[in-house]
Amino acid sequence: MTTVLLAEGGGVHVAARARTSRHAHHAAKLLVPLEGFVEVGPSEGALHRTRAPYWIVPDEPNVAGCEGLCATFFFDPRLLEGRLVASLPRSGPIEGRVAEALQAIAREALDGLRRDARDAQRALARALVDADAPPRSEDRRVRAMRERLDDDPRFELAALAADVGLSPWHASRVFAETTGLPPQAYALWRKLLAGYAAQSEGASIATAAARAGFADQAHYARTARRFMGQPPTYFRRADGVVLLR
Repeated sequence: MTTVLLAEGGGVHVAARARTSRHAHHAAKLLVPLEGFVEVGPSEGALHRTRAPYWIVPDEPNVAGCEGLCATFFFDPRLLEGRLVASLPRSGPIEGRVAEALQAIAREALDGLRRDARDAQRALARALVDADAPPRSEDRRVRAMRERLDDDPRFELAALAADVGLSPWHASRVFAETTGLPPQAYALWRKLLAGYAAQSEGASIATAAARAGFADQAHYARTARRFMGQPPTYFRRADGVVLLR
């Protein structure tokens, strides 16, 4: 069983048995074992096995896998859910009542009680941190640049920076502080989502790469491994790939 729900702000990956290659993602990740256990570590030779939910902070290189049913939730730092958990300082297993709450929420999401995956993500985020903690706000200049890149990932950094009254260096810095990615990498993430969207509609990997604006199929494959630790063929083999809007 493999189901992938990819949203513009992250998504949910559900698998009965899976293992990524070493990669780093700009979104924070929460692995929730529902049956069996998860294995997480900085490399194949240093995996930590646990039946507890496991938190991975953004941009931390890791190998992650599961034996038994496991749900992986992605928390994009530019959205409310990601900003809520931005204060969590380090990766590691989550124990006790918080772990029980996380597993209950994840099960509800899989059972269809929470039809909106974003609703499940928000509930998970609030279970991880103080529910009353205010989320980090998004800089209006970053929002303007992000919206421009959402419309056209090919937009040049110099033009983005000029539109919001910043130098290219300063624009790249404030953008990365808010989104977890510099503008060029964020544009790649947007292209990757476009490629997955094409695959979910039945396009071949080569066609998906072209539609998304990648230079070639190899560039698409490298980007998929960089962000997700899996090649595009993995998502083609999934039982379901759904792009959430």
